[in-house]
Amino acid sequence: MADKVSSLDDLSSEQLTALVELAEAYQKRTSSRRDVLKAAAAGAGAGLLSSAGFSVATDSGQPAANGNQQVVQREGTAIATPGNVQAAIDAVASNDSGMVRLDPTQRYEQPSSPWTIKRNVVLDFNGAFLYGTGDLSETDIIHIHPGAQVYRPRINLYDGGSGYTPANSYQGRVFSLDTRLGRPYFADGTTIRGGNLIAAGNTGTACYIGVNTTGNESVITHIDLEFDIGTPKRSNAENSVDTALHLDTRGGGDDGWINGVYVGGHWRYPRTGVLQEGVTGKYNQQVLNQFNVQIQPGEDANAFWEIKDPTWARLNKWCGIIWDYTNYGDYAWKIDSQYQDSEDSFRGCKRNAVNTPNFDKEFVRNRSPNEHYINHTHRFESTVV
Repeated sequence: MADKVSSLDDLSSEQLTALVELAEAYQKRTSSRRDVLKAAAAGAGAGLLSSAGFSVATDSGQPAANGNQQVVQREGTAIATPGNVQAAIDAVASNDSGMVRLDPTQRYEQPSSPWTIKRNVVLDFNGAFLYGTGDLSETDIIHIHPGAQVYRPRINLYDGGSGYTPANSYQGRVFSLDTRLGRPYFADGTTIRGGNLIAAGNTGTACYIGVNTTGNESVITHIDLEFDIGTPKRSNAENSVDTALHLDTRGGGDDGWINGVYVGGHWRYPRTGVLQEGVTGKYNQQVLNQFNVQIQPGEDANAFWEIKDPTWARLNKWCGIIWDYTNYGDYAWKIDSQYQDSEDSFRGCKRNAVNTPNFDKEFVRNRSPNEHYINHTHRFESTVV
């Protein structure tokens, strides 16, 4: 390899000619930007790239399929090849903010430890897929810190039967937002945009939102999440994931909040759509969350929404079509929390609502001491359950 240089004055005439040819190829669109950068970094132009603001990072995770251990970064954006994603995230995070993009021409496989998206970093899948490996069933896939963002994540856990199947199901969390990663999550831009998850066979949890710390700022509130869930084509799968969305304040003691979270998407065949779990505590609450979701249950599904005892779930709202809700058996909406504070009337499982044109109260199990509502949007009337 030629010696790296940091100035055009240090280049030979042959090296200058080579760089000019690369630039002309890019201008004529006969070579992509990525190919130009790769060619320049491999030769004498590597020093010029460095002096122009490019950097190189390596990853201790899975080896790149093509053996390339480089991540090219400029102006806060990095293109991360397989095996280098976490290194690219760390490099961008060291500059306090930036974007990491995947290469849609490459194959990315489930990492042996979760990709950890740090504060003010955007991970853009950029058209790429991440595939389940079939042998890391307990390993989470993406951990999202407060202020981190994930764009267009496309994750195929099934991978044509080579990944996770009904006979070899995934048990981890695909996306995890957890106060142990940092706190608070509070109107700081934390988001998943345009997500798509393909799974078969009651496979783990699509998105986990957990308060697992106590004390000041143990909250997850005012964030937006959007992801679809589907089953593989030609798989005849009757279920996709076990739980689409899990809201969990059991580790938050008296102070854990999950409030004002907006979730949207189209979910096919999850066994449980939304699961809410909490503990009795003065401020342990899940309040005013909104689920803008259309859901299609598979056979022997559990519930589109389940509120477990003793969760303080109040004024949460489901807005969206619930297809084939008879597939849930006797009860499609299970309100099992019996929590009601004896002194403060507003502390209780109460006044949650489903806004949909096509759902009957006979399919609601309400074990709470309070009222909840079905708002039939097509005829502007409410049913108390």
